[in-house]
Amino acid sequence: MNRRHVRTGVLTLAILAFSAVTATGQTAPDELSFAFTTAKAKAPAGVTIEGEFPRQRVIDQIVVNFPAGSKFDTAAVTRCTATDQEIENDEQGVAGACPAASKVGTGKGTAFLGDGAEPIVFDLGLYNRKGGMILDIMLAGKTAFFAAPSIAGRKMTIPLTQTPSLNARITAFELDVAKKGPARKPYLRTPSACPKSKKLTASLAARENGAGTVTTKDTTACRR
Repeated sequence: MNRRHVRTGVLTLAILAFSAVTATGQTAPDELSFAFTTAKAKAPAGVTIEGEFPRQRVIDQIVVNFPAGSKFDTAAVTRCTATDQEIENDEQGVAGACPAASKVGTGKGTAFLGDGAEPIVFDLGLYNRKGGMILDIMLAGKTAFFAAPSIAGRKMTIPLTQTPSLNARITAFELDVAKKGPARKPYLRTPSACPKSKKLTASLAARENGAGTVTTKDTTACRR
């Protein structure tokens, strides 16, 4: 995750933090909500991914495993070829350095930074690139940080390498990836097989800096 200048005043953005303790006093578990925009097998699709991390911990990597058989094709959509330096130098950050046609998704995230008592709300943008995405992490409409998620097969790996130095504790995120590309060659295609249960399984693995990884699963409906 690359850092840009954080402008004065934007750190006042906040929402209520997720509770770290359940009514019984136990630590609340991570949660994943995963859903394709269509249940049809072998079809062009978008996807919504939501993760919640109630315990305040420094997560330096998130891995999303899409259901087995899911296929990405980054050649199906305009790619952003901007370098880190070009993004750093652009006044608008990622949005200024990348073609608008390369944008494939949006979202939001919340995290505590440093000694802050309230979580910060970030707007997120996803831009297509060869081998993965560029994740635009925005405050007040401009890039504050950016990361370079990779896509290998059905696995999306999101590196958050600056969270340790920022003492950033992610509490939640949501990503909405739109259906993109031509019907015969879409950006994302659902698996061709749908099991008898009519459910496909996805997982999210959140790695804590200097500690272990917590894996959470969810299912999304499918039909043949």
